[in-house]
Amino acid sequence: MKNRFLACILLIAPALLSGQDKSTMLAGPVYTEIKAYLSLTDAQMQSLQAIQDSRNQALQAIYNQISQKYTTLNQLLEAGNASAVQVGQLMLDIQALQKQTTSGDGPYKTQSLNVLTADQKTKLPKLTEALQLQPAAGQAGTLLLIDYPYRLLPAMGLPSAGAGVTNLLGAVSR
Repeated sequence: MKNRFLACILLIAPALLSGQDKSTMLAGPVYTEIKAYLSLTDAQMQSLQAIQDSRNQALQAIYNQISQKYTTLNQLLEAGNASAVQVGQLMLDIQALQKQTTSGDGPYKTQSLNVLTADQKTKLPKLTEALQLQPAAGQAGTLLLIDYPYRLLPAMGLPSAGAGVTNLLGAVSR
């Protein structure tokens, strides 16, 4: 069941993505906080975005291959003439491709780190620690052990905590 769902998603995603008009797509993420924290220049941001775009293109190529393998697998199974060797090989191919999606960030990370100055790199461990603490901090906030930083909502383009759920939902849907 899980494989069929994944296969459906992988089959549909490339078609949906290729049919999108690039001019009407939403703008990419805004990196104002990291730019300020690391004191990144515009040139550094452009380099980091180019690396990210390159990574995304490589991942899309892998996802397209996975989709093709699933299509072939489904065609063989529907035709009823698939051998165990064919099915097994396709499943092994799909698994190998799926591993590439999770293990291929190394070269891109190295390229990204090379964009930073030595001073900027010294600030990264603090970000790693903050990221590791994020689940615990969220749970502590849920248990009312700490206050959520509601003051950050307006900076993210969201209404402040006193604005109510209706305004918040309206801001999220924009």
